[in-house]
Amino acid sequence: MDLYISEISNLVQHFQVPQLVFLNVLTCEKVLPVYSLFSEYNSWGKKEALEEAILLQYQYLQTYTFSELEIENTLEDIETVTPDLDMFDNGLASYALDSCIIFIESLNFLQTKNMDAVLNVASYARDLVDMFVQEKNDLAPNDNHLELKIQSDVFMKKEIERYHEVIKRIQSLGNISRQNIDEIRTLNLQFGEIISVEILNDLYLD
Repeated sequence: MDLYISEISNLVQHFQVPQLVFLNVLTCEKVLPVYSLFSEYNSWGKKEALEEAILLQYQYLQTYTFSELEIENTLEDIETVTPDLDMFDNGLASYALDSCIIFIESLNFLQTKNMDAVLNVASYARDLVDMFVQEKNDLAPNDNHLELKIQSDVFMKKEIERYHEVIKRIQSLGNISRQNIDEIRTLNLQFGEIISVEILNDLYLD
């Protein structure tokens, strides 16, 4: 476990299940536009499957119950529309793959309550930004200062700040109310795109 994920683990170790579900679904919402761009460009996939996963998690936050069958069906739908990298000749597929894994891990947590799934969501979100930063800045893998350059990038700094801020806000909650959900979703939105769809367009679609 790397230092960042270890830190996240320590911060959320005393969270209740609804708090962790809330943390996960906020990240799902951040990566949905990335998958949507891939799907629209390639005329392949089904963003509605991912949107259903978001809906199921927010429904759980209101009722604290879920349908095992609905979760299984949604997981199956997402796995069906998760890209095989060998099928696509543009780099967007890698971003879409990581996005789908974030959704799958989020639903896995809802089913199993296994903390590893929560940490996987954080890890894949960070890795998504890491890949984006390297590609938009054309960083060489053998650059002696690679990690420093990645960590110094505005998108990476923003994602780390976002995770810490939403964790702090969720930690302060007692019961998760509709008002709490709306307020923290607004905060999550204010951090902007997890990675720039416009820059992805320039990198892969022009």
